[in-house]
Amino acid sequence: MTKMLAAFLRMGLGIALFPLTIWNITMNHKNKINPGNIIKTKNSNVHVILEGEGPDVVILEAGLGSISIDWSEIQPKVSKIAKVLSYDRGNYGWSKTRRQALTARDYVEELKELLEKLDLQPPYTLVGHSFGGLIMRLYASLYPEQVKGLLLVDAVHENQYAPGNQN
Repeated sequence: MTKMLAAFLRMGLGIALFPLTIWNITMNHKNKINPGNIIKTKNSNVHVILEGEGPDVVILEAGLGSISIDWSEIQPKVSKIAKVLSYDRGNYGWSKTRRQALTARDYVEELKELLEKLDLQPPYTLVGHSFGGLIMRLYASLYPEQVKGLLLVDAVHENQYAPGNQN
């Protein structure tokens, strides 16, 4: 399969499945389903789901078009042995932000503020899926002393969204 065909298929699948994400979010808002809590940060109201007990903290970071409930099969299992946090980034799911533009660095800084507000002490085990892997790698590189481990699930490369990248 050529790179161009692969890129076309990826884009086609993303476009085709995007309405399902919108439908899911709309139905959840309409039915007032909210499995977590809202935490106020400097720039946002962040929806979080925090489960489990123990000294270990696992942070689950969803992919670009995904939200906290995408971890609903994994979070309860991991919460049997650790505290587990999943959350919605600004303007995804139940989270709202006042920021006009969001960079990966902004997401990392907001996550750091969120962890402080929730009084979750490092070191953390970071888990990132797809675009979330990019955010978790950046967090680990900026705050290595706070990271116990890093698990990447089909994570994107940091240059994947760079202008002119044809991969």
